[in-house]
Amino acid sequence: MRSDITQSPLRSVFGPTILAASGVFYVGRSRDEAERELRRAKTIYPDFKVVLADLSIKEDKILAVDVDPDLGDLDEGYAVLVQA
Repeated sequence: MRSDITQSPLRSVFGPTILAASGVFYVGRSRDEAERELRRAKTIYPDFKVVLADLSIKEDKILAVDVDPDLGDLDEGYAVLVQA
């Protein structure tokens, strides 16, 4: 993994810059679109862990909130998360 990637923070679509080299790539209600964005994010960020979180599932929501606390306000939908 290139060191300059981990040095530059990702921006969250919901709020401030995420300094832990993790961020939200996509948030929406459509699972089909979320899966398309998941594939796209994996192409763009091949050296990162990219996951699809279902915000209606408690464990997935906790994972999403760890990346961006603003996602705690959402009780449904999907988020594509990029993690270092």
